[in-house]
Amino acid sequence: MIAGVKHDPDTLEQMFGAGPGARLVDTVAAGPELVFGLIQKYQINCDATRNGWIQPATSESALTAISARSNNGGDAARRWNYSTAFGSRG
Repeated sequence: MIAGVKHDPDTLEQMFGAGPGARLVDTVAAGPELVFGLIQKYQINCDATRNGWIQPATSESALTAISARSNNGGDAARRWNYSTAFGSRG
């Protein structure tokens, strides 16, 4: 389970304004923790795991967009509560 929407946090804040945009980002970022907390609290027998997310770049333009997230210090990833690792194969 990942937290996120189509747009990065800074874009959402531009779209909806600083206050509402930040609240939307915080709400989305809290989603996975809420779900895993409910699974634990109610001892729901399921295969829920926290084992990461990979966003591959399937084109040069996609790589550019993904790299831009890294170049801004990983702010989007931090705000979505992701840990990040960027790399490429040569």
